[in-house]
This record gives sequence, structure tokens and C-alpha cells, in this order.
Amino acid sequence: MKICALLLLGFQALAQTTTVTGTITDPAGDLLAGSCAIQAVGPFSAAIGWRVTGAPMVVRFSAGAFTAALAPTDSASPAGQYYKVTCAVPQQTVSGRLVGPYSWGPRYWLVPTDTATLDIGTVEISAPPPSPSWVINWSQLAQNGAQNGQVPIWNGSSWQPGFTSTTTGTAAGFTGTLSGDVTGTQQATVVQRIGGQVPAPSATIDTTNAANITSGTLAADRLPTAGSDLSGPLNNATVTKIQGNQVATTAPADGQMMRWSAAAQQWQPVVVRYTVAFTNATAVSVLGSDHQLATADLTVTCYDTVTPPNLVEPDGWTIDSSSFNVTITFAVPQSGRCVLR
Repeated sequence: MKICALLLLGFQALAQTTTVTGTITDPAGDLLAGSCAIQAVGPFSAAIGWRVTGAPMVVRFSAGAFTAALAPTDSASPAGQYYKVTCAVPQQTVSGRLVGPYSWGPRYWLVPTDTATLDIGTVEISAPPPSPSWVINWSQLAQNGAQNGQVPIWNGSSWQPGFTSTTTGTAAGFTGTLSGDVTGTQQATVVQRIGGQVPAPSATIDTTNAANITSGTLAADRLPTAGSDLSGPLNNATVTKIQGNQVATTAPADGQMMRWSAAAQQWQPVVVRYTVAFTNATAVSVLGSDHQLATADLTVTCYDTVTPPNLVEPDGWTIDSSSFNVTITFAVPQSGRCVLR
């Protein structure tokens, strides 16, 4: 007998925890009883100094109902944390039928910080996340007081926004005090010397020696060009590398994550999972050109259309090793969605 089960783990939610819920049934829809072991892959510190150990927590369930209040992994220190979950259902009689024993796992959970109750399907993945397991998009970075043209700078204890020169201000209209070869305001900067030498009155000055600028006001068009992981002028700099490793110029699509390509030697946006919906079907086909996961090493997880959804186990699936086309089959017609990872 195949198991069609969706985990719901549960305790009363505590402060700084995320509550994960769901339902466990057999293929006939009978609500089951059993237990699940939830284990952090390593000790980590959660919000407000919570310490999560690597010892497993056993959560028992009955009548198919599960709830668990878990420390979020997205704020964990060190980063890259997740939970490993294994479950078992002993032999039991349900609705006059003898069912079990069943067991499954390990499954892996990435638990975000959220005050709302989350369904198991939103946190569960079928394989350990890659390292690094979290990718931060540039648009997700908090401003943290940063001004236009500033970059992350290490101050000896933390990363803070700052300019790449020792003079502070805004890149579009550099404010501060200039001296040496340059005087005046940002709207009317006057270059009085070049390399410390006063030019003849008729001389035309097109550029300044940035090494001689120590104080004063500098217009945006006088800013030096950025280097290292940045490119372009300081008032419109672009991050083209991360610690010297190239970042692809390809614009990311919704839901993609950044992953290192050893072949291309650069960080690239990639698809990490694909969802296909179906209605009253015994077979579901997904073209490799549609899911774009570009591998035959895939897992398939299917859910029905109820709220919250139940896990529906397919009769099987096949993956073409060349085209990566996926065919999912069911013993009886099903409606719902399947997630390819």
C-alpha cells in the first residue's frame, strides 16, 4: 500500500517561532497516528539568542493532525541551517482496516520567520539544500542608512555602507570639504592645481588627480571610476562581482536563485523548482524545456486541491536522460499540482 501523507507538526506556538501544520492520511483518506523526529542539522543560535541543539525532537500525532512551533532557520547563526525530518506510522486499525506500518524520510525543512501558520508543503524540500543554501538578491538588502553610490565596507566588526574613498558624502552631489588642488562648491568646483602645480591661466583642465583631493566639494562628473567588485562611476556603480567572482548579467526571473556555475565561472540565476497543475489525470507530462531544471536527478512531490493540501503519492515517474522530459503517472485519476525539484 502506498502512503499519501502530508506532515503537520505541532505545539502551541511560542514567541520567535514559526508554526508548521498539516495532515497525515493513508491513500484511503484515513487519519493516522504516529510520530516524527525533527532534528537541526547542527546547533545554531536563533532570534534573541535562542540556542537550538542538534538533538532530535520527537513529535507524536493522532487523528492525522500535526503542529510544531520551530525556531526559524532564515535568521539562524551560523547561516545555512535546516531541519531533517523522519516519520513513522505503526501498524494500526483505522475505520475497521488494518494499516501500516509506514515510514518516510528524511525530508528537509527550511523554516522562515512568519507569524502566520505555514503549511508543511511551503517549508519541505526533498533533498538537503546546497551550500550556500540561502541566496540574497540585491533588491532584498536593507538600506541601513546607505546613501546613493555607497558600497558595503568592513569596519573591523561588521559590514556597513560607505564610500570607497576616505571622503564621505553623497555620490550624486559629493559633500564635504576639499582642499589641495580643488576648491569651491559641488556646483562650482575649481581646480587650482594639477599634481600640486599651478597651471597657466590659459590652461584647459579636463580631469583631476584624485590622489590630491583631500577635502572640499566634488561634482558627480569628477568622481573616480569604481574598481574591484564594482564597475562604473561611483554615483552609478554596478556590482559585477562578489569577492572577485563574476556575476552573470542575465536578468533573474521570479523565483530563481543565484548559483555558482563552475563551467561558466560565474554566479548565475537558475530555476530551483517547477510546479505543474493537472485535473482528473492519470498521466502528467512536463517538457524539460518548460521546467528548465536541466538534470535527470529530480524528485517529484504531488498535492491534491483541498485546503490545506494533502500529499498525493504518484504511481511513479520517469525522466528522459537527454531531454529531461518528465512523465508522472497515477493509478487513478487525480487533480492537483506536482512540484519538481
